[in-house]
Amino acid sequence: MAVGDGTSPRQCIDFVNQSGLGAIGTPDDAIAQIQRLVAQSSGGFGCFLHLAHDWAAPAARLRSYDLFARHVAPHFQGQHQPTADARTRAREARPALAQDNLKAVAQATARYQSELEAKKR
Repeated sequence: MAVGDGTSPRQCIDFVNQSGLGAIGTPDDAIAQIQRLVAQSSGGFGCFLHLAHDWAAPAARLRSYDLFARHVAPHFQGQHQPTADARTRAREARPALAQDNLKAVAQATARYQSELEAKKR
């Protein structure tokens, strides 16, 4: 099937994504496609090119470039690692922190109830 054989834009997009010709979708889709290329090339390749036909509205095209620059490129430049590590630490610490928070709320509630009781006397 050639890209032009699709009868709808969705079929063309699915063909591009499934064939590995490109990535049309989210930043995660682009990251996955580039990771496939890295794996196919045994660890690296020269560059990744954006194909711009100006088929989208200018604002949409600029949004695409912005998403790529803020999410995809940093992933492969190592700039995302501190943020990813912080996210992992936060997820791991969340259960213990939630327990501490619930304990503090219970203590404050008990103290407040005690103060109300003392005022009634």
